[in-house]
Amino acid sequence: MIAPGHRIEGHTSEVRLVLQAPTLRELYGQAAAALAEVMCVGSRPASGTQPHEVQIEARDAAALLVDWLDELIFQVEQTGLVYPAPEIRSASAQRLNASMTGEEPIEWKTPVKAATFHDLRVEEDGDGYRAVVVVDV
Repeated sequence: MIAPGHRIEGHTSEVRLVLQAPTLRELYGQAAAALAEVMCVGSRPASGTQPHEVQIEARDAAALLVDWLDELIFQVEQTGLVYPAPEIRSASAQRLNASMTGEEPIEWKTPVKAATFHDLRVEEDGDGYRAVVVVDV
């Protein structure tokens, strides 16, 4: 089993997120953490914030990853909060169910416009899942 993790690679007007985790649930959680890391320097709990329930469906795990990141980006734009640690309640290659509680960014860093299908991949091997997704900044 591989340990959950992610790294961020700069790219011209884009940022490549390289993710890994033993399960799809943890992979989608790593995607949220990586996106928050790109967007801000640290965060803290926001007072009075209620959890937001999200259900997303897509044709496959890669498309679901893009839709998930786009949902997170939309929520950031709507609320001014980031979502680095959502509770992924269930996840498969076609469906994700999560509860998200926003956090206040300590300092904004990079605005993210959208996740893209450029160089997108989600692969499963004997140790878990690995993914690459590029976000437009």
